[in-house]
Amino acid sequence: MSERDLHALLSELHHSLQTVQTVDAETRALLERLSADIKPIVETGPAGPIAGGKASGLRERLDAAMAAVEASHPQLAKTIARVADTLAFYNL
Repeated sequence: MSERDLHALLSELHHSLQTVQTVDAETRALLERLSADIKPIVETGPAGPIAGGKASGLRERLDAAMAAVEASHPQLAKTIARVADTLAFYNL
């Protein structure tokens, strides 16, 4: 996957995180933190924080978010998993 494709996937996830409904307060806070982590990557494009290694620890936060929404929002969990798998490919 190219960095441009990863950027598109992160943009999709960021949008999904902004529009998710019906989660408890703790999960909402987790998703909001994840969205805030992704926002600078989405805004600067593929040559920004990803290339600069500033996405450190993002995979762990993605894994936590995926576990939190897996049962209630399976499509969102799939998108989160795709991003986490892609970041693993980039060793981030």
